[in-house]
Amino acid sequence: MHFNSLVAYEEGLSGLSRRARRIYEYLSRSRFPLTDRAVAAGMGYPHRSYVQPRISEMVKKGWLEEVGTAVDRITGKHVRLCRAVPPGELIPEAHACQTEMNWN
Repeated sequence: MHFNSLVAYEEGLSGLSRRARRIYEYLSRSRFPLTDRAVAAGMGYPHRSYVQPRISEMVKKGWLEEVGTAVDRITGKHVRLCRAVPPGELIPEAHACQTEMNWN
């Protein structure tokens, strides 16, 4: 992986809340995409509401990616499946490439 990618990854990760970092790290270790409820249960939280807002924020910022749906075992509704975006593919919103052309 390119050095600049690693620097952007580390800077971006340090900008996440403690819970968001833990969620990202948990999903990074998972071999499969997970539902919000599965993330909460796997991390020891009693309800998905402990992780759902952070997961939504990280999807919006590009740290996590919605990759499908599954039927929730409790509600019977279709819910999202998310995975952590690997550092090499990561382009967090705050670190999106912004270039300036200097013609002088």
